[in-house]
Amino acid sequence: MRKVKYTETNFHDKLSTIIDEFPRLDDIHPFYGDLLQVLYNKDHYKLSLGQINTARNLIGKIAEDYATLLKYICLAYLEQIRQHMARLPSIDPNTRSILICGYPNVGKSSFINKITKADVDVQPYASTTKSLFVGHTDYKYLSIAQQAALFHSIKSFFMNKPLIIVCNKTDLQPLEGLSENDMKLVMEMKTEAMKTVVGQGGESTYDDGAEFS
Repeated sequence: MRKVKYTETNFHDKLSTIIDEFPRLDDIHPFYGDLLQVLYNKDHYKLSLGQINTARNLIGKIAEDYATLLKYICLAYLEQIRQHMARLPSIDPNTRSILICGYPNVGKSSFINKITKADVDVQPYASTTKSLFVGHTDYKYLSIAQQAALFHSIKSFFMNKPLIIVCNKTDLQPLEGLSENDMKLVMEMKTEAMKTVVGQGGESTYDDGAEFS
């Protein structure tokens, strides 16, 4: 909107200079008025200056309309962002969040793709990213609470089949390195899995000292 106003001001000033610097027929000596009539035509002269003045006024009106249009476009874009954010899963306000912004073609999207699970399109030209992208990163691979919540939300679909709880990537986060709360979540999942095994007439092969692989 500032660019539109700046452009409108430049055109207005230049056209105003033309109108102001050309002499008014009522202010010039009659000799020059008659000479103008012979060489050009007074009516055409007035008409030309009048058209320049009309163009100046039209540019101002176009700039006003275009600024209003940009305002509504911005409001519509913000509404799209609001709707997009409403579809995102709820985020704990205490979770650390980072907003990445900057000049075009400085690597913002590439950086987001590297450090999060987002999949942002990357191209060699400017303004590739045209909408808001949200990426999530697991800190030190500690997402057991999320996985436990997922397990409990879908376990009812597998109650007629034996379940096995597998903790992978223990080379990155050993089971014994878990916090007390996380270990409790793992044990709760183990207990639920044992119920399905016993319910099928089998015997649990777990013991309290068993390690998960």
